[in-house]
Amino acid sequence: HKRYLIDLCVFAPLRPVDAEISPLGFDVRTYLELGRPFTLIAPALGFFSGAVTAIGAYPGEPWSAAVLAYPLVGALMAAVLNSASNALNQIYDLEIDRINKPSRPLVTGALSIREAWGFTWVMYALALIPTWLVVPHPYDSFYEKLTAPLVKHECFFIYLAALVATFAYSAPALGRTKAHPIGANLTIAIPRGLLLKVALYALIRFKVLTDGALERPFASALLMGFGL
Repeated sequence: HKRYLIDLCVFAPLRPVDAEISPLGFDVRTYLELGRPFTLIAPALGFFSGAVTAIGAYPGEPWSAAVLAYPLVGALMAAVLNSASNALNQIYDLEIDRINKPSRPLVTGALSIREAWGFTWVMYALALIPTWLVVPHPYDSFYEKLTAPLVKHECFFIYLAALVATFAYSAPALGRTKAHPIGANLTIAIPRGLLLKVALYALIRFKVLTDGALERPFASALLMGFGL
C-alpha cells in the first residue's frame, strides 16, 4: 500500500528521450494512448442512439443538420468523459498494470502521475462544462442559459452524476466498485447505458424539437428511461 501511495503522489520516471513531441510541447500520441480512443466509439454511438430515437419518435421529425448538431456535440462530450474515465482508471490501476499491461504509458514512464491527472481533469472539464448551457426554452441566449435557475440545469447534473460514477468505479476512497461484480456492472450500466442516453434523448425530444414543451424535460425522460 505504501508503494501504491508513493506512485500516486510522486512523479513517475521522466519521458523517454525518443518520444515524439508536438509543437504544443507534449507527446500527443502518448496522451491518446492514455485516453484509449478506440474505446470511445461504442459509448459515443450508444449515447447518440438516444438522440436518434428522439428524432424518430412520434411525431417524427425530418432529419436536418440543425437537429443533428446537438446530439453530435453531446456524443462527443460523452466520449471525452469516457476518455477521462480511462485515464483515471489507469492512475488507480498502476500496480495492476505493471504486471498485466506493462506497455501502458504510466507503467513505462512515458507519462507521470501528475501529467495523467492533468489530462484527466482537462477531459472532465471539457465533458462537463458545456452541459451547463443545455437548458430548456425559453432560456435561449447565451446569458440566459448561463444564468438560468439551478433546477433548469438538469443535463449538467446528469453528466455530473456520470462523472462521479467514474470515480466510484476506480477510486478506493469511493468504494472502487470495479472490485465487485455487481457493483462494477451497475456503475457502468446506469450512467452510460441510462443517464447519458436519457440526457441526449431529452435534449432532442423536449428542447430542440418541441422547444421545451415540458417543464422538466430531463426528469421526465429519466422516468421514461427507468420505465423502459
